Amino acid sequence: MPCLFSSQLMVLNLKTHKPVLTPSPQAKPTMGTVSWNGKYWVVEDTAGGKNLVSVYSLAKKTHPALLADFAAGIGPTTDEITPNSKYAFEISSGNAKKKVDGSVEVIALGAKPKIIKTIKLPGFGDTVGAFSPDGSTFYVNLPSAGAVAAIDVKTMSLITTIKVGKGPAGLFASTYQWVKH
Repeated sequence: MPCLFSSQLMVLNLKTHKPVLTPSPQAKPTMGTVSWNGKYWVVEDTAGGKNLVSVYSLAKKTHPALLADFAAGIGPTTDEITPNSKYAFEISSGNAKKKVDGSVEVIALGAKPKIIKTIKLPGFGDTVGAFSPDGSTFYVNLPSAGAVAAIDVKTMSLITTIKVGKGPAGLFASTYQWVKH
C-alpha cells in the first residue's frame, strides 16, 4: 500500500503482521492495486501534477521491482485490474477547474507493461470503477456528467453512458447471488 505522507511503498506480510517498507520513485504514492494473480502492483502518484503511474513486479514479495513508469491521463486516481490479470484499467479524473474530461488508460501488464489504449470519458471528477460480474464490462462513475460510463472490456471502447443523477461518487457491480453469499 502507498504511504501518503512519505515516499514509501508498504508491503504488509499477512502471516507475520509486519510491514516491509520499500523506497518509491514517486513523491507521494496515493493509491495501489495488486493484480488478481499476485504478480503485479499498479501505483498512482498525482503529486506535483506528474500524473505518474508505476507498475511493479511482485516476484519477490518483500522487494517489489519497478517494471515501468507512465504519465497517464490527467489526475490518475485509481485503477482496477481485469480478473485475468492481463490489463489494468487506469482511471484518470481529468481536471474540474480546467474542465478537462477524464479518461481510462488501458495498461497491458507483463514483463514490459505499456499503455495500449486511451478511452476518453465525457466528464470529469473523482472517479472509481468496477467490472461487471462476468468481467465483460467496466463501469466508471462520471460525477460532472451525473452518469456512469460503460466500457466494453474486449474492444476497450466506450459503449454508452447511463444517466444516474447528480454527482455519483461510488460504484459497485455484483450479482445478488454473489452478495448473498
